[in-house]
Amino acid sequence: MTAPTLTSPGPPGATTEMACWPPLRTATTSDGWRVGLSRGVTRRANSAVALQAPADVLRAVDEVEALFAGEGLPAVMRTGMSALDRVVDAELDRRGWTTRAVTDVLARGQDRDGRDADAGARSALAVTVAREPDEDWLDAYLAVKSAGRHREVLSAILAGGDAWHLTARQGEEVVGVIRVARADGWAALSCLAVAPGARRRGIGRALTADGVRLAREHGVTRTFLQVERSNAGARALYDALGFVPVDSYRYREQPSTMA
Repeated sequence: MTAPTLTSPGPPGATTEMACWPPLRTATTSDGWRVGLSRGVTRRANSAVALQAPADVLRAVDEVEALFAGEGLPAVMRTGMSALDRVVDAELDRRGWTTRAVTDVLARGQDRDGRDADAGARSALAVTVAREPDEDWLDAYLAVKSAGRHREVLSAILAGGDAWHLTARQGEEVVGVIRVARADGWAALSCLAVAPGARRRGIGRALTADGVRLAREHGVTRTFLQVERSNAGARALYDALGFVPVDSYRYREQPSTMA
């Protein structure tokens, strides 16, 4: 299927992305850097972002490391492509921080003729929508993720934003889930998960299209998502739905001091 012709929305920016996946606690450094702290559950909710140039980059990174140390965690920073991020990356390199993941931000705007996105992919599944994730949603998501032991913390993170949680069923079986969060005129799609026994049936595509459509029903025509660069299968799905790369960033992690 040919990808839809869309307007280009540009990147949402780090602050909007953070608002769509809010940490349990946010600290602000003396230089105005934002530090998300959520007991180590997900890098998005446990990372620092340099939002403005510091008076002293060495001191600024020291402060970030101290905040994470207070939580018993190695420090994590998100760095992108800006001149400021290059300065921060150079200091992190000097300290021996590693790169843990490279992530692309993909976005799509409204169809040029105003139609719904991917109108041909409307889900034939039974899809329910809830503002907070219920037990079935969490079970389905955690079944394909590695955060099962952090269920309570993850549930709190998911419930912290302005979001909807979609659950797809075939009969009584939950076959897929997705999350749609809203902030600053953007909708963020995340947590797409399809049950292993239900894959290759177009469920991921249908749920993604349903998420875009739900956002539009609430007046949000710009949609973004984040995908690790190594995930070729996800990229192919999102390319087909008209998402294009608009930004990228990496997670840098402090080396462990444990013997």
